[in-house]
Formats: sequence, C-alpha cells, structure tokens
Amino acid sequence: MPLTRANFRPSFPLKVAVAVAIVSAVLVATLAACAQQAESEAVVYRIGAVHPLTGDGAEYGLPVQRVIERAVQDLNTEWAARNLRLEVVFADGECNAEAARAAAQRLVEEESVRVIFGGTCSDETLGMSPYTEVNRVLLLTPLSSSDQISDAGDYVFRMAPRNSAQVAAMVAYLEKREFRRYALLTTDTKLGQDLRRSYLASLPTINGEIVADEVIAPDAKNVAAEAARIAAASPDAVIVLPQTIPDAGLYVTALHHAGVDAQGIGSDIVGLSQTIAEYGAYVQGYIVPTNVVKGEGEAAFAALKEDTDCDLGIFCATPYDGIFLLGEALAQCGDQDTDCIRDFLYATNDWEGPFYGVMSFDANGDLAGSFQIDRIEGETQTPTD
Repeated sequence: MPLTRANFRPSFPLKVAVAVAIVSAVLVATLAACAQQAESEAVVYRIGAVHPLTGDGAEYGLPVQRVIERAVQDLNTEWAARNLRLEVVFADGECNAEAARAAAQRLVEEESVRVIFGGTCSDETLGMSPYTEVNRVLLLTPLSSSDQISDAGDYVFRMAPRNSAQVAAMVAYLEKREFRRYALLTTDTKLGQDLRRSYLASLPTINGEIVADEVIAPDAKNVAAEAARIAAASPDAVIVLPQTIPDAGLYVTALHHAGVDAQGIGSDIVGLSQTIAEYGAYVQGYIVPTNVVKGEGEAAFAALKEDTDCDLGIFCATPYDGIFLLGEALAQCGDQDTDCIRDFLYATNDWEGPFYGVMSFDANGDLAGSFQIDRIEGETQTPTD
C-alpha cells in the first residue's frame, strides 16, 4: 500500500520522539520567559545625588557626577549575579544652601528617595541637613568639609576630613617658619568662613599677627581693591581660601597684579590639579595642604581620573568609594530603612575603599584624614621639607 497522509500511522517510538520534542520546545520557551522575568524583577535601589551641576561649582560637580556614574556602572556589574541594581537620581545643588535644600525636598517628595549622596559644597550639605534630618533621610556627603557638619544630625555622614584638620596641619608647618604677619582672602561661604575662623583662632597661638582680613562675596568678579589693601599691609604670607576653582583663580590673579610680595598659602582647592592647570602662572610656589589618598596604586587611580575626566585629586576618590560603601549598606538594609543604613555606617570600621583607603566613622559621622604640606612647582605639587 502506498504511504499517504491518509494511511500513515507513526510507530510508538516516533510518537514519543515527537512528544519529547514538543515538551522540550515548551520547556526552553518557559525557561527563557522565566529568565527574562527574573531579569526584569531585579531588585532596584534608588538614591538621590545633589551636586553643583551649574555655575562656578560645576567645575567640581560635573566631574564628581561622572565619577559617580562610573562607580554605579561598576557596582551594577558586580551586582548582576545577585540580581541587584542601583539607580541614582541627580539634582543640581548649585553650591548653594537654598538650591540644595529645594533639590533634596524634590528628591524625597517627588522621587521617593530616602538616601541622598551629596553635596559637594559645604553650603549644599548644610542647606540640606535640617530638612533631611527632620525627615530621617540619610545624607552622606563625599566631599563637604565644614566643621559645622559634625553637628548637623544623626543621619548626616561625610567622607571628607574636617576643615580644622587641614588648618591644624598647615599651622603646625607654619610654626616652624619665620612668617609673622598674615593676610587672609576668603570667600563668604560656609567652607571659606569655616577655614577662616580656624586660621583666626590658630595663628595667634604661633605668634602670628593678622594684618589684613578680606572677605569676598561668592559672586564677586573683581577683587582688585581687596588685593590692593593686602599689598598695602605688607604681609609675610597671604592665605587664600576660595570656595571654587574660579574663585581661586580670581584671587591669586588679583594678588599677583596688586604686587603682593608674600608667601602664598592656599587651601586644598588652590592645590587641585585643575586649579594649577588653569592658573599655574599665579600659584607657583604656593604652599597647600593635600589630603593623602591611601587606596589602590597610582596607576588604577590615574585610570579612573582619565576615564571620567576628573582632575580633582581626592575629590575623584571619595565619590567613587562612597557608592560602593552605600552599596553594601543598601544590600543589607534596602533603600528605605534609613535607621538601618545609619547604624551600618556608624558601625563601619576600617572599611577599605577602592581609592581613598581605609575608612571609619566617629560618633559625629566624621571621617578622619591626614594631610601633607606640598609646594606647587610647575604643573605638580612637591612635598615640602
């Protein structure tokens, strides 16, 4: 009998093979669907980040934003096997207390975040902290250094040493020198005034006399008159305490053109690589405190800075490390239980970040740090004797 569709009857083994094939196909499709569903159901943690993304402070904020984005990318790569993912919602703090406070409120009330990584400027952090503290929002700043942050609240932590620490290191250096007459040129911001107060209190203890004390509005575009008064006071050393890199450039340029013949002393902002790159002719010979980075080798840190176009020294390290530190806290606590995250950070002891080094928080949520005193020579800083 010829074999046709009508009289074809598959043998039993063939029936089994067909059934197996069908079941296998269904199983493969089901597993693929399950895998796709599992991937789509990854646990997503969301935090906010407030940094100066516009204005003069953007010279810090934009590189910091790129470093944070790179750290989030690297963390999510590590987290993929655990089906976890971090998302960061950025907001512009403008290096300003009021703008940062408004940004924090938007993040909390519109984006439902309970953790904010920021700010960069001390004014931002101190502007946000009254709001975040009363609402039990965890605030971790990678860069703000004002001493006032130590008392900002139980949910406020920082990854930068206090301003008084860099002043103490510099004053110890100056005590061994013959400078006696000092002039100060300071931006009228939380950061600038915090440093200024520390110098005004510390210099008399080493027989230093304050012969000029000029305070500059944050939006000033000309400080020739202030520089002229400093020149007339004939100081042995002039201490420059800017808020931003453009402020630093404005001040050192004005002092140069006013003919100030004194040893230049700067804050860590004056010693930043970007400041030197932009205003090198006017900061040569300046003495500056440098926060020591003790993490991975220079090659790895240099690669991070190059990949993110961040030329801010330690300001490139702590934003990266902070994301990984928060990642450990989030994996343990989730992104809504800020009491748990707070307790996690207080319990952090000798945690080693990829670039900054070993970290521990004290009872005020502060991070200890050490400074060395450098002299700006050419395009780099050289440790002083």
